[in-house]
Amino acid sequence: MAKIRRVGLGLGLALCWLAPVTAKPNATQLCDQADGLVKKGQYRESLQKYEQALQVDPKCARAYAARGTMISGAAEGAMARGEGGVAQNLFQQGIRDLSKAIQYSPNDALSYANRGSCYYRLNQFPKALVDFDKSLALKPSAPVYGSRAGCYTKLKRDQNAIADYTKAYSLGHNANFLFNRGNAYLRLNQVAKARADYKQALRESKDPRVIAGAKNNLEALGRP
Repeated sequence: MAKIRRVGLGLGLALCWLAPVTAKPNATQLCDQADGLVKKGQYRESLQKYEQALQVDPKCARAYAARGTMISGAAEGAMARGEGGVAQNLFQQGIRDLSKAIQYSPNDALSYANRGSCYYRLNQFPKALVDFDKSLALKPSAPVYGSRAGCYTKLKRDQNAIADYTKAYSLGHNANFLFNRGNAYLRLNQVAKARADYKQALRESKDPRVIAGAKNNLEALGRP
């Protein structure tokens, strides 16, 4: 009698682990990472993150605004080192980025203010004035009133400068605004008002430059 051979079917059960799918960060997350790097002083790395954010979302106003502000800050540094040509190129780059930020977020007061500062540094005062006007219409602030006052000074509009320094001081109580307003009064030959501003600046300021300037101007004016 023939024996029946049992054939066992060995079913090998392979256990498979699926690697977790990691979602790529979106533009907001990349900007958050970039902001964190800025706080750590890792500026080069942060610029790379903002660039990545713009690759993900070419209309990311936040990335354009942050990168434009960083570039204009680098321009200020170059100017302080006497690297005028480098500074000019960087300010122009900053303007391009900040213009993009404004294009995609037209109610961003800070981007207008920062672009206005770039125009100011490039001696394009009428353009700077337009940006400062827009920034203040969106969100009044002491620093921007001070910046617009400086622009009025360059355009020889001292009465407007005085009005803006007054608003800036009322919002920020910074003695620098008093000193600069005193200078504007002096240019208009309003000596008593200039002297009063210099004296008040001396009482309130802790800035060595303002203190020295106010003392020198008071000495030059002599006794009332």
